[in-house]
Amino acid sequence: MIARRLAVLIALISLGVAEPSCFGQAASKLPSAAAGWRMSGAARSVSPNALSAAFGAESKLLASYDPKGVAMADYSKGAEPQVRITVFELKDPLNAFGFFSVAHRGKENPTRLGAEGATAKNGAMSFWKEQFVVRVAPIPPAVIEKKAVKAVAEAVANGIPGNSIMPFLMMAMPRGMDAFSEKFVRAGVAGKPFLKNGYTSHMMGTAPNSLFYFCQFDNPAQAKAAYGLTKKGLGPSAKALPRVGAEAVSAPDGKGTTTIVALKGKYVIGFTKAADAARAAMAVGSTAGNLK
Repeated sequence: MIARRLAVLIALISLGVAEPSCFGQAASKLPSAAAGWRMSGAARSVSPNALSAAFGAESKLLASYDPKGVAMADYSKGAEPQVRITVFELKDPLNAFGFFSVAHRGKENPTRLGAEGATAKNGAMSFWKEQFVVRVAPIPPAVIEKKAVKAVAEAVANGIPGNSIMPFLMMAMPRGMDAFSEKFVRAGVAGKPFLKNGYTSHMMGTAPNSLFYFCQFDNPAQAKAAYGLTKKGLGPSAKALPRVGAEAVSAPDGKGTTTIVALKGKYVIGFTKAADAARAAMAVGSTAGNLK
């Protein structure tokens, strides 16, 4: 461990950068060597205010999950670097899961790595564990076997202590959700800018564009305000839905599907574009009952 941190620190100093606290712990998770691959050249740290230059369009998504720092390094077995490891440190495990879930879940193949991993079509592998999200990717034009990339990713994962699990509130989801569809979305849930900190998923057997969600607010007053705005957006066709949460309404959207929104304490719960209104109401009611 000491040797690994020393190697990273020397690499950073060679850039004129020490390891200031504003970069968090990301750089310390870069190994000097992993599965036979050795760090090639200097490690690079990216501070939170330099995300846009480093990650382009993805920087907006990353910024929403309270990043504390990013570090990356290239690795090789010969003269040319062939693999790049990028470590993102987020505020906490919930934000790490959130960034990973939106960036990778449903887009890449699930892979057993860290708390949860994913493999992209180009062979890159990513995982989250504790407050970190790690990506291990071949550097074009290098072509690396998947088992080699996974060996590197596993070595990095093993160097991060802890054993993260799915965020506890995900247990409030109703039964029947598609596997690996759960996400933690910081803002713009269901396309509404005022619906934030949303736990979302997709129910089996429903339209691809349907969405189940519940959003957690700091207090009941904030939740009630967001519920009111959501309810208003449904228009005059919204009808009261009894025995669901503290208050709920249901409205057809004119395309043969129904949208439901409910209020329960500091939570707003919703189901958009549901083909089966009764099933959707049961799902919303179930989650309302699970949330305290």
